[in-house]
Amino acid sequence: MPLLLLLSYLSFSGNPGLSTAVNQEVPVKRQTVTLGTQDSVTVWAEAPVYWVVYQPVLREYDNLKEGAWHLEEIEYQPVLLSSVATTKQTFRLSAGTYLVGTQTDTTLNPIATIHPLHLQRTGTLQMVVQESDDYVGYLTELLGLPFVIPPKLLGNYGHQTDLRVGTDCAELAIYGRRRMGHPVPYGGPRGIREFLVPTDSVVPGTVVHYGFQVSVVYQDRGQPGLLDAEDLLIHAYQTQVAIERLGDVALWGMPYQLYQWKESTFSPLGK
Repeated sequence: MPLLLLLSYLSFSGNPGLSTAVNQEVPVKRQTVTLGTQDSVTVWAEAPVYWVVYQPVLREYDNLKEGAWHLEEIEYQPVLLSSVATTKQTFRLSAGTYLVGTQTDTTLNPIATIHPLHLQRTGTLQMVVQESDDYVGYLTELLGLPFVIPPKLLGNYGHQTDLRVGTDCAELAIYGRRRMGHPVPYGGPRGIREFLVPTDSVVPGTVVHYGFQVSVVYQDRGQPGLLDAEDLLIHAYQTQVAIERLGDVALWGMPYQLYQWKESTFSPLGK
């Protein structure tokens, strides 16, 4: 890897953050704000700006196609929220990760970068919205992220999954466990098995392992206790993190194993 590129992505954050307030709290300047679907968040700029959302282009990003050091750039398309410049914007959002930015004009130039936008781009905020503060709820924070195979460390910034830049199937399932404070390392479909035990239970949070693909039961909507076509899975699959009806995806009819998480015997990580 060229030295200039290495030093670039080992650098520290260049974004001082935006002032934000969740519900009626006192505004705080930050780069990431976490909230629930029931919450609203207000964001302030120091002068009138045009507000945009940077939407990732949803496709498979291959971090291995040019060798072990390769990081494929994630592509983003900015979408203008209003044609009028303002100092304040209020949001109430469904679950997922959003990148909100500010601009001094209405030019919408696509972005491609290996960096986490909210840590590098001035005037950009990452908003992380969860349905609930439990295992499946933490998984919903990653809805709408692109499929990255495999997600990697971005120098001092951290792991692409923890940063909510992109993820793959197994790392999504592991992310929820890590958000609960358990020190489960990212290890792909093979490595995750070390932290699982077989189960016959089909409930929200059950891990469905297809060998090459890992999904998680979001809702048992069909025959209770049986994994069937009506059940909803949350997973990173093909192009993005999504909630999908099992009968609507190519996984339907493929052999699988059901697992639940082992109880952790290690000291928990901080959330």
